[in-house]
Formats: sequence, structure tokens, C-alpha cells
Amino acid sequence: MSTPGHVSFGKNMAEELLTRGIAAVKAGEMEEARTLLQRATREHTLDPRPWVWLSATTSDPVERRHYLEEALAIDPNNGAARQGLVALTNQMKGQAVPVPGTPMMRQEMPGQPVTGVARSFNCRNCGGLLKYDPQTEASRCERCGAIQQIEQRSVASDRHEQSLDFVLPTARAHSWAVAERMVQCTGCGASTLLPPTQLTMACPFCGSDHLVSSPDTAELLDPQGILPIRIEEKQTHALVGQWMGKGLFTPGDLKRQAEALRLRPAYYPAWTFDATYNAKWSATVTSSDGKRTDRKEGEEFLFFDDILVPGSKQLTIADLQTVAPFDFKQLVEFKEEFLVGWPALLYDQSLADASLTARAEMTRRAREIMEERVLIGQDKSDFQIIPKGLSDQSYRQFLLPLWVGHYTYKGKVYPVFINGQTGKAGGQKPTDSIMVGVAIAVGVGVILMIFLLIWFLTQLS
Repeated sequence: MSTPGHVSFGKNMAEELLTRGIAAVKAGEMEEARTLLQRATREHTLDPRPWVWLSATTSDPVERRHYLEEALAIDPNNGAARQGLVALTNQMKGQAVPVPGTPMMRQEMPGQPVTGVARSFNCRNCGGLLKYDPQTEASRCERCGAIQQIEQRSVASDRHEQSLDFVLPTARAHSWAVAERMVQCTGCGASTLLPPTQLTMACPFCGSDHLVSSPDTAELLDPQGILPIRIEEKQTHALVGQWMGKGLFTPGDLKRQAEALRLRPAYYPAWTFDATYNAKWSATVTSSDGKRTDRKEGEEFLFFDDILVPGSKQLTIADLQTVAPFDFKQLVEFKEEFLVGWPALLYDQSLADASLTARAEMTRRAREIMEERVLIGQDKSDFQIIPKGLSDQSYRQFLLPLWVGHYTYKGKVYPVFINGQTGKAGGQKPTDSIMVGVAIAVGVGVILMIFLLIWFLTQLS
């Protein structure tokens, strides 16, 4: 019995040493970091993380390679170590790329706005301004009404996804929109300052719609697809009203908030990730008579498809889940014409950061799936999973349509969203405390009545 306790103690000590070692690396105290991390490798010999972080404590490429290879010897699928070796090779060739698994190279906010280039889209017939029309799925001239078709090519199949392992070691995978841009309208010549993530612009002086590009956006990963918007403003109030009126514990006067609610449309950047997830599991199983316990373990492989992660820090996975699902079978090749007349954003969460968010979401889901799948029908407790790695990782970046707004109820602000593809509304709603109290009272009353009935029947017998 002493061995398991010793292993547990070793792991706890290793975690503490690893945490202190990482903090020392970030503080620039490399000698202390090296000492702590080397101790961590001895305390827990099957953990690749101390070796990966040791590679950040030295500038010697030979020594760095040794540390990364030690990590891979423990876990051949360790993404950080594999990417680190690729990055190290590129650095030795003179290419400037970050080393994944070590403190990320962060972009610095430019002191001055960069110059952006505005592009407008005009009608071939009269020169008027075009706008994408969700009803016709084409560009419509706001002056003469002429329709210009947009060729739509499906990119829904898996063959259009990109390999994550090939892209993560590059600098583009660790970049995001950071620079403000000064843009001159092609219609009236007025200049406008745009925030970093804004991809489209409606001139505040003449109303002309523009797509904006600049040198810094050329360093970002291009969207591979888009889900064209289908829901128009005239539909949004009814959709939100229906959603606000649903729910047993929803306040009765909440639906009136929809009448004054103004939602704003935009194309938001998003990532999806696919991967094969491998993990070990262990659990304590109690015998049917409750007299014996055994520790059982096993290994599972799970395939995750289209784990959705927002590319904008304005949104969370939970926000998107309130209006999910999106129909990814309708993904079409990205074309600038889809954005004309509709706001669109650039991503401010890099591919590297988004992949970590996706990994955490996969781990959360894997635990739920495995806990339900393994040892069915047995009394199990202390269920644990130990991730072993991800393989066959791929991603895609695309734009998805949302209508977004906020409303205030009794002094508290709540977000509301509409899926611009399907029309599903979601977000957050307050609960009626009186209705909750009544429901609890009724539940307690029912339980009490059942108890009294059982007691009464027992007395009769």
C-alpha cells in the first residue's frame, strides 16, 4: 500500500516543482527554472511537460533539441514538443517562428495606426452600391435593384480542413489582429479610424460600404469558408420574443423587453477542430455486496469532429452553444462579396490559443463520455482520466453570422444572440424567484404527501 501513496506524493511534488519552474521561466530566472524543472523530471518520470519547459531555459540549439526529444520519448504525440522541434529547425534556417510549449511570442500593439486600403463594390449597370441580399443569396444594387450572382462552392467536406501540426509551428498561427487602421473612403474621401478587428466599414459620412485590408492583416490566416447570413432584421424581433417568452421560470414581463431590443448583425470569426483523443482512465469499483473494492483501468480513443471555438474574445463557447447548432454542411468558399453591406470582424484569438481552448473542451467532453461508457452497470467512484495525446488534428477558420444585443432587466444586463443562419435565439435570461419558490414548495408538498400515504398504508396493514 505504500507504493501508490509514494507515487501520488511524487506527482504532487512534481506539479509544484513544474509550476515554480514555469514561473521562473516567465520571470527570466533561467538558472532557478532549470534546477526546478530538472527536479520535476526526476519526481515524475512520465511527464513530458518539464522537458518541454526546460527547452525554454537555454539558447543552445543542441541542448534545446535534447530536451524536446526527451519529451517526445515519453509522449510521441506531444504537440508542443513536436512543434518545438519543427520551430527549432526553422530557427536554425534563419526563420523567425515561436517555439510552442514555451512562453508565446506576443505581438506588440503598434504605437500608430497603420494605413488601410478600402475597397467598394459597385453595380455593373449603374455604378450604384451593392449589398449582399440574404433572400436571393446574391449582391443587389441599392440604386437600380440589379442582381449579381455570387458563385457558391461548397467547402463542407473534411478535405478542405487544414493540418494543425503543419500550421502551428509558423508565426501566423500565433498572430491576431492588433493594429488600428486609418482608412480613406473611396466614395467621398473622408478618413475613418477603425478598431483592430473590424474587417468591413460603412463610411460615417456618405454611407458607402467597404472591405478593408492592410499590411498587418496579410499576416493572418485567411478564412476558408463562410456561412452566408439568412436572417434579416425584420425577423429578429419575433425570434427574440418567442425565445424570451419560453421557460417555466421566465418572468412574465420579460417578453416586453424584445420590443425595444435592437440587435446588431455581424460575421464573427470562428475555428473548428477535429482530432482523435487518446486517454487512459481509472476508477474504483465496489462489489455488489459492498465488501470489496478494486481499482480498474483502461484506455479509450475518441474522435471529435467540429469542436467550435470563437475567434473573437467577445464571445465564449457557452455563448455559441446557446444558438447551436450551425449547419456546417452549408459552408461555402469565402468570397468578399458576401460581406458587402454587413459588418465583419477579424479574429483576435490566434489559432494556437484557440487550439488550446479546443483541447480543454475535448478533455471535458471526453470525461463525460468515458465516465458513461466504461464499466456500465457497476458501482464506480473516483473516476479519473489521464490524457495521452491528440492525433490527426485538423482545423478550419471561417465566418459565421450572428445577431447580437443586450437587454437590462431589474438593473442587470443580459446578452442575447440569434443564429444568423438558422434563426435560433439564445443567450441569458433571468429567473422568476417567485415561480422557483412555488415549484420548490409544490415539490416538497408532493414528497410529503407520498410519505404520508405510505405511512397511512403501512398503518392499515
